Amino acid sequence: DEELAYLFKHALTQESAYGSLLLKKRREIHCRVAEAFEQLYPERLDELASLLAYHYAEAGDDAKTVEYAVRAGDYASHMYASLEARSHYAHALRTLDRLPDTQDKRHRQVDTLVKHVGISLLADPPSYNLTRLEQAEQLAQGLLASDPSVQKALADIYHYYGFIHLMANEPPEALRSFRQSRTLAQAIRDDPLV
Repeated sequence: DEELAYLFKHALTQESAYGSLLLKKRREIHCRVAEAFEQLYPERLDELASLLAYHYAEAGDDAKTVEYAVRAGDYASHMYASLEARSHYAHALRTLDRLPDTQDKRHRQVDTLVKHVGISLLADPPSYNLTRLEQAEQLAQGLLASDPSVQKALADIYHYYGFIHLMANEPPEALRSFRQSRTLAQAIRDDPLV
């Protein structure tokens, strides 16, 4: 009736045992651990999102890694842990690059880029955020014809453009971007953004 338990008294012993597992077996274990967390704690998935993103990344499941990395970023952002949020969003974006090019992937890229900019406005150099915004805008413009709901993301993108131009003491560019944002926000009735 007793369960066997293995205690590793030294980190090197644990590391050596882990390293001796075949990659396929390690991935399988990480996947099973992540699935167990999902089943055991369904009400705590946001709180555990960072851990789940790690295990799914180690399991090689890019789609689940993206899902939980974004959730971990959202949770960290909600907890005012900006550095961690930026790290999770960056992880999600790197992982998204490995997924096949679909409309869903592009939507996720736009949303994640916008979130990353929102949490990085004061932390990263403006050039980094402008590059992210340009990428998000290009993706969103490509999605606009088939999905008008992308207007919300575009309104946010133009708002952040305006904010960055304002910080760079470029009032004309800032006003132009804020006007674009307001026009779109009015069209979709996003009163807080207006």
